[in-house]
Amino acid sequence: MAIIKCANCGGNVSDKAKACPHCGTNISFGNEDISSVKKTLSDLEKAPVKKKRKSKVFLWCAAILVFSFSLFLYLGNLSDWSSFYWECLFGAIKGDPEAQYYLGEHYADDEDFKTAVKWFQKAADRGNADAQNNLGFCYHEGQGVPQDYDKAVKWYQKAADQGNAGAQNNLGFCYQEGQGVPQDYDEAVKWYQKAADQGLAFAQNNLGFCYQEGQGVPKNYNEAVKWYLKATEGYTQGRAERHLGDCYEHGYGVVQDITEAIKWYKKAADDDDSEAREALKRLGY
Repeated sequence: MAIIKCANCGGNVSDKAKACPHCGTNISFGNEDISSVKKTLSDLEKAPVKKKRKSKVFLWCAAILVFSFSLFLYLGNLSDWSSFYWECLFGAIKGDPEAQYYLGEHYADDEDFKTAVKWFQKAADRGNADAQNNLGFCYHEGQGVPQDYDKAVKWYQKAADQGNAGAQNNLGFCYQEGQGVPQDYDEAVKWYQKAADQGLAFAQNNLGFCYQEGQGVPKNYNEAVKWYLKATEGYTQGRAERHLGDCYEHGYGVVQDITEAIKWYKKAADDDDSEAREALKRLGY
């Protein structure tokens, strides 16, 4: 037991006493009430527990934030804030093959071919003809996957059998060049014709070339010019324009006309056809 001073009257009081016997004031230590001290001690004892809970909440929030940001980086990039992109993304995740195809197109446009192939593959496996054709093209050109003509032909064939004009043209090209299949001009013309009849300019140009060179069909310059002209109608096709220039320069299927030849060569050159530019230089332009 110890003697202390009452904060109110200064009288001597036992530290065990609850009140000063002189003035009746509650015993205090430096103007702090014992009950207040006890409360403070109690709060201090509880403080570490509160701090621990806050730390756990902070860690959970941080983990969720990191996971969300990682998922965002995996599924898209910061430039992908378009409603169409997100619509395609959610559709693709749900397994919609059309959405998967368009998502693949999005990444192909950004030249992220590995990601593009991933989505093309998913859509192609679900029978989407456009995705099958694009997947075949990726194998054909070695974009996002090792170049493999056999796999290219496999996917072109699947899409072509569904009537996809792009795949029919690409399959015709493989037969014309002997890539992934034995070279077969007759088969090439067959597939070019199917795609050309659907209005695909690339196929119309390629079919015209077959007639000009007599590959898979008897040589026929008139037919060649007809298909070249079709390829240039309503769609810019540099190669067809250059081929028309060649026909006018040499009189293949048309009356020879250098002025007309230059006109078509210039159109092709404007469409970034390097061979047309060479032809113009040769003619002094």
